[in-house]
This record gives sequence, C-alpha cells and structure tokens, in this order.
Amino acid sequence: MLITSYLRSAFEIDLAGEIKTRSARLNLWSAHLAAALVVLGASSNIFKYDCEEAFVGQVFCRRTKLGIVIGSISFVFSLVIVGLKIKTSKAPFLLEAVTSFVLLVLYAFGVAYITSEQGPGSPLGNLYYFTWICFLSSFMLSSSCYEDYTSATSMADGANGDLEFNNEQQGPNHVITEDLDDTI
Repeated sequence: MLITSYLRSAFEIDLAGEIKTRSARLNLWSAHLAAALVVLGASSNIFKYDCEEAFVGQVFCRRTKLGIVIGSISFVFSLVIVGLKIKTSKAPFLLEAVTSFVLLVLYAFGVAYITSEQGPGSPLGNLYYFTWICFLSSFMLSSSCYEDYTSATSMADGANGDLEFNNEQQGPNHVITEDLDDTI
C-alpha cells in the first residue's frame, strides 16, 4: 500500500486503477492462476512423498498424477491469459472463452476424482479446498464469458433489427439527418 501510494503521489502512476481498467475478468484469472499453482504444488508434494515406486500404479497415485496434470494445464493457460491481459489490456475473447470452458470440464472431473474417497484430496486440506476453488473460479469465468457473448449477440441482433426496420420504413435511399436548431 505504501509503494502504490508513493507511486501515485510522486509519479502520478495509479497501479490499482490500471489493473481495474484492464479487464473485468483479470481478477478472476489471477485468482484462478494462484489456486491452480496450489493444486499443482500440493499434488506434486503428495506424489513425491506418498507415491513410492511400489504404489505408482494404484488409484491414489493415478489421481495424484491427474491433479498434477490439471494443475499444470490450468496454471499455464491462466498465466498466458493473465499475461495477455496485462500486456495488451485484453485477451482474444475466443481464447478466453474456450480456455475457461476447458478448465471447467477439467476441474469437474478433477473435483470428482481428486476429492473423492480414494483421491489425494479426500482429507480436508489445501488440495481439497483449492481444487474446489479452481472449479468455482472456472465456472465463474465460463459464466462471465457466456454473459459477454450473449450480450454482444443481443446487441448485434438489436442493431441489425433497428437498421432493417429503418431501411424498410424510410426506404433504401433515405439519409438520416439531425436538427441543428438547438445548438449554441
């Protein structure tokens, strides 16, 4: 807080304002990135200490590997999207929407397998909670992308409908004019 206050007063740099104006979903992607890192780290730690050579083929160790894979994929994709949002102030919408949907599907299976009775996240701990947090954040990201998509398509449909209505009512060669009587 002191650094941001100093930067704002001395150099007129507003870091918090810049981050807020970057994107509506930047905070969600950043939270998902951090949670995916915890899933990756917790799964790796469990695999290192609990899955010895003799137990690697067991259900517990296979589900631990699943946690490592899902955490890695989620971390990399989230890092790419956060990097794009910070660097260019926006990420391609299609990339963001597809990634959020893929992560939602991955974490749906991840929650089912990792936090089940035979999974490594069955005892309450970091892996359990952060797998659920990743699932919820990927759901929120997917729903936000869906809302943006539906609002954009409804605006596009509304604009096309108004244009067609005006063209039909006024004729194809009609020019829209504006009255300038109220100007100063």
